Amino acid sequence: MANTLDTVFGDHPWANYDTNQRTVYVPELMEAYAHSALFYKLVDYGVNLAAQRTGSMVFTKPIDPDPNIQTLGNRDLWLPQLFMDSQNITITAERHGGKIQLHKYDDMITYWSEQGAAGLRAIMRKRVAPNMVATLDILARNAFLEHFAPMFAGSKSDFGALLATDTFDPGVGRDVWLWADYTPDPVNHPVVGLVSPAATYAFKSGAGSTEWMGRLDYADPARLLNYEIGQYEGVRYAQHPICTLWNCGPIITQKTITAAVAQGDGAPDPSTSKVDGVYATGQANQTHYIQLSTSDGIRAGDTVTLHRARNAAASTTGVYLGVPYNNYQNITRRVVSVDTSTERITLNKPILVDWYETAVAGHPSTIYGWVTKARPVHVGVFLKGPRGVVSGVLQPPATYTPPPIDDTQSIYRFSWDAYLKYQIMNPERFEVYFYAGAQRRLGEVINL
Repeated sequence: MANTLDTVFGDHPWANYDTNQRTVYVPELMEAYAHSALFYKLVDYGVNLAAQRTGSMVFTKPIDPDPNIQTLGNRDLWLPQLFMDSQNITITAERHGGKIQLHKYDDMITYWSEQGAAGLRAIMRKRVAPNMVATLDILARNAFLEHFAPMFAGSKSDFGALLATDTFDPGVGRDVWLWADYTPDPVNHPVVGLVSPAATYAFKSGAGSTEWMGRLDYADPARLLNYEIGQYEGVRYAQHPICTLWNCGPIITQKTITAAVAQGDGAPDPSTSKVDGVYATGQANQTHYIQLSTSDGIRAGDTVTLHRARNAAASTTGVYLGVPYNNYQNITRRVVSVDTSTERITLNKPILVDWYETAVAGHPSTIYGWVTKARPVHVGVFLKGPRGVVSGVLQPPATYTPPPIDDTQSIYRFSWDAYLKYQIMNPERFEVYFYAGAQRRLGEVINL
């Protein structure tokens, strides 16, 4: 790999980042990433701090010469020229980050005030780090899904063609091995499959259930991947909900959001109604519903996605006017109740962003987004060998604790940011498989 003089690959974004120039709390982020990230040890991070000025990292890969079985004359003085070439990959980094705000009367702030560094580490570990890990995992997943030749269950060819019956086929592992066996691997890396819970349900419900091997039957627990669940036909499987693209398949019903949704809106009134009979959710002075143009086709227990962007055309990984799986404004929630007389729905959790407070650009002023109920598309990512996807890192994740700036110095902010980009480097080292699958709705199993 080129640029080895100033680029170091590792299992996490902090490779070659020995001195914590920006914060002393990097270890809290590293520990959370190693413990909780789905793609820990499965995505390599190329750290090149010297490239911050340009914003890009360039990798050069040699193309080895082809074998030449030509017979040479006994008196030939010159040997055939073996030509080489190269391939370049440029990774242009992007900034990502977020912040947590806490009031001075919050218990965690009180603990921080009393315990100093120990209290701040608790905030980083319990609030900031989980947000960072979830963000990095989604970015890594989306990079894998850009593979140029994905597979589809039921021999389908795109999201829009997937049927409810096109569930996970355990035999796909044999297809993956056939591909892997044509790319000799001197290190003998295992094939690893990252799948959704719907794939595990398919394993246990049908073909393959008798040959399934639990993770403790074949592996040293210390060497298990995060979320690893078992092995089938030589493929080690890990399961994670992030491998479900909610409501990104064929549309069942789609409704327009016709009123602004402020931060904190959407959940039932906590003073009069408890979610699942247990949780008094959100704040009393919020709007306790989402106003729709019409609510027909949506029922309690449905998992829906609120979104402000729609696919402009059908594609391999998107349906026309459907939910784009990689749009940052998608919010997925479970419907708690539906009021057909007012065309309003309530959700199991409030909306925690301000994206839905203004009308969607380019649409009438009464459209603040859409609520879509569609067939979920499930993801299988099969890896054979390292660096299928890498992340070019120009600034590793760092944390910040800016001082309060409000009038009463009450709001404390705890933030993180990073300057990096996940990108495919060796597409021949992994495959992507899309399928439909079962899900739960209020005590029943359904296949939309």
